[in-house]
Amino acid sequence: MFLSGAATAGAIGVGALTLQKSANANAPMAIPPTDPPLRKEALPDLVAAAREEGRLTLIAVPSTWANYGAIISAFEAEYGIPVTVQSPNATSAQELTALRLMRGQQRLPDVIEVGPSFARQAVEQGLVQPYKCTAWDQIPADLKHPDGLWTAPYYGLIAFGVNASRVPDPPRTWADLGKPAYRGMVATNGDPRQATSPLNAVWAAALANGGSLGDISPGIDYFGKLRRQGNYIPLQANVGNLANQQVLIGIDWSFNMPGAAAVLEKSGLALSATVPGDGVMGGMYCDAISNGAPHPNAAKLWIEWLTSGKGALLYLDGGAIPALYPQFVDQGKVPADVQAKLPALEELRALQFPTKDQTTAATAAIGAQWNRAVG
Repeated sequence: MFLSGAATAGAIGVGALTLQKSANANAPMAIPPTDPPLRKEALPDLVAAAREEGRLTLIAVPSTWANYGAIISAFEAEYGIPVTVQSPNATSAQELTALRLMRGQQRLPDVIEVGPSFARQAVEQGLVQPYKCTAWDQIPADLKHPDGLWTAPYYGLIAFGVNASRVPDPPRTWADLGKPAYRGMVATNGDPRQATSPLNAVWAAALANGGSLGDISPGIDYFGKLRRQGNYIPLQANVGNLANQQVLIGIDWSFNMPGAAAVLEKSGLALSATVPGDGVMGGMYCDAISNGAPHPNAAKLWIEWLTSGKGALLYLDGGAIPALYPQFVDQGKVPADVQAKLPALEELRALQFPTKDQTTAATAAIGAQWNRAVG
């Protein structure tokens, strides 16, 4: 589901901005696709056009996911544009269905947020329109579609969510996870044959044990060993199992940890999150403006907010890493305590993500080997 990569930063684009009337004379003025990227000097015009539209409609962004509750509230406060979130828990597949079924309707979502494989489908099916934000040239190449048809404003890392109330000495590496002290404690958030998070957990373990993005087999073998030792248990590391303490060490995306921690806190439990230092694996979600968005300017302003606006920094409070994280660090915008919880900047700059072909191969390997190795 996740695929992306790393690239070097470049200069901010200087594309021109023009305003045009839509075919409907009563519709708000729409800013057409920008190529090259929108100039920073043009942002006031975009803000004015978005305010004229007066609304933004999103889909599938739960308030507890990657700190979206705070990100949306801050956007509304900054621009005075109310935001409606349809079906906050919808899947990526359901988002694309919504774009097809609601085409031409005012309730059509302006922006979708989907996994990369679904972003590819959206592009192939003509469901999205291009937009290159002001920070376009600074965003790593594989965190964006080359023609601006989607942008990944953030990514997450596979992390260990540890019940600190029961496990005072948490594992910090994949090697640690095999220690006898963690017997009967470890679970992934689902079956890697059926879900993305556990698939990437196996991939991260592969990277820590001599594997690569092109060879996930060492990760499968690692979990087989963990299962035989009794450390890995056949339970799902969801919030419910973390809260009832059936799972004490859950392996999942970093941006799922703050929401889980908030739930555990209500029961007097503490959840700590650690990104393992010997196998770092990242995954992203792609934001795209729908083709025929009822509020296209508000949609573009939302992309600006998530990439280079205040909203981008708010991702950090939700366990997500903004696309421009290295630049934010260089600009002194990221507190030292936040940086301390993440891999070194050099590691993140060099972070590799699987290609479409590597994902296909890994999925096939999991399907063929998992039951025999892990059961």
